[in-house]
Amino acid sequence: MNIGFSNAAAAYIRTDQAIQLTDLLDLEDNDIATICQTVRKPGGEITRSNRRIANPGIPVSALAEKRLKIVRFMAVHYAYQINRTLTCDLITNATLSKMAQLQKIQEAHKEPENVLSLKTSVQMIH
Repeated sequence: MNIGFSNAAAAYIRTDQAIQLTDLLDLEDNDIATICQTVRKPGGEITRSNRRIANPGIPVSALAEKRLKIVRFMAVHYAYQINRTLTCDLITNATLSKMAQLQKIQEAHKEPENVLSLKTSVQMIH
């Protein structure tokens, strides 16, 4: 599933940064932003027309970055909430849309303030 990265950007993430689908479990959204920024502006120099120039980087759209954050959320959801392994064939436009909705629901969730506790000893009524 292409989530909006060009072939060059996807290859840079997979090869130069050596990031695979399972690595997303160890990342946070700010890490995804850093990865995309590194693809956009990797630094260093490249040779073009026999001259050394600043590496111009590879364009990454905001939509591709957003979708990668959703894929990261999906990987975490699969691994820790439903105990399944996320595979590339499970990543579709439909599942990304559903995962984005689920992420919003989970982020908006607030724990109840007053929760009744169960006492360990209960008196029986006769």
